[in-house]
Amino acid sequence: DNLIDCKYHQLDIKFITFLMKQEQEKTYLYFKQYGTDYLYPEVEIKTQDNFLDVDLPKVPSKLKQIISRASEYETQCILETRSKIFRFHKNITENIISGGVIYGIGKTKPIAEIRFDSRRDKPALFLWLPCSSSQVINQTSRRTFLRIRIWTDWKTVFHLGYIRTGNGVMVTSEEYKTFPINLIPASLLPFKRSSDNRLQMQKNLIAIEGKIANYQHSLDAFEQDQFFRNQYTTEILNIFTWIRRDIYYQKRGEALALSIQDYINLITNRKKHHCELLLSNILDLSKAEFTIENFIELAFYERLLSRKNTTE
Repeated sequence: DNLIDCKYHQLDIKFITFLMKQEQEKTYLYFKQYGTDYLYPEVEIKTQDNFLDVDLPKVPSKLKQIISRASEYETQCILETRSKIFRFHKNITENIISGGVIYGIGKTKPIAEIRFDSRRDKPALFLWLPCSSSQVINQTSRRTFLRIRIWTDWKTVFHLGYIRTGNGVMVTSEEYKTFPINLIPASLLPFKRSSDNRLQMQKNLIAIEGKIANYQHSLDAFEQDQFFRNQYTTEILNIFTWIRRDIYYQKRGEALALSIQDYINLITNRKKHHCELLLSNILDLSKAEFTIENFIELAFYERLLSRKNTTE
């Protein structure tokens, strides 16, 4: 039918066919004018990524200081992460701040921050992520980004925690079970909070142990008795899971980071209330692993595409 239309039409119509060919490690799209031997210039298809080919700036002294205290593996991962961030966009900036290095689109949209955590004797990664669905501010729906600490082995993400500035005092549930007592936030130690639920839970634990009669004894048990600490940690996690409705709960003084499973539970709970958590875009509930690459890419693309946002 197209050939018949072309035959009786007054316009000059050319038909073009195309072909995709793989040559070595590159893919090309070829165009040919139908009925002739004329070939148009081939077009290379970028099959891997759309990153810019940029000359990386010199590694700043602050970052050198951080990686000098890191393992060889951590150093390699940090430099690879830095390279990837710079290749996202031509306007990526790298700025020295107190305690670390921060990356962003210009100076108003931070994406990532790298610091050194002396408590754990290793580098710490922070990402600005859309951790909640939009908030209504002055009757206007706006997307909210939070500065989230990422607990990772630089391949998989294990825990998330909102920390406004610095490295914070937040710990994961695993750290809660194993850290020396001086590294655990006071709000997580026995009898340090006035919450009725917490106090009742601690009284129950004391009753179970029998030998514990007061705060100092329970604190000693928390530090010296692994069985008691495991019980206590389980009870704290149960309470936190029950009362925590989103990642903003840390704003009210909590100091226990969310595991990925905790976050999946939040996603499930929030969906029941028709309130989407934006991180669910990258959390595939059918998979057991969540890669650091996905989180970094989300931090960048959400920052780039979001025109109205708040930053914390």
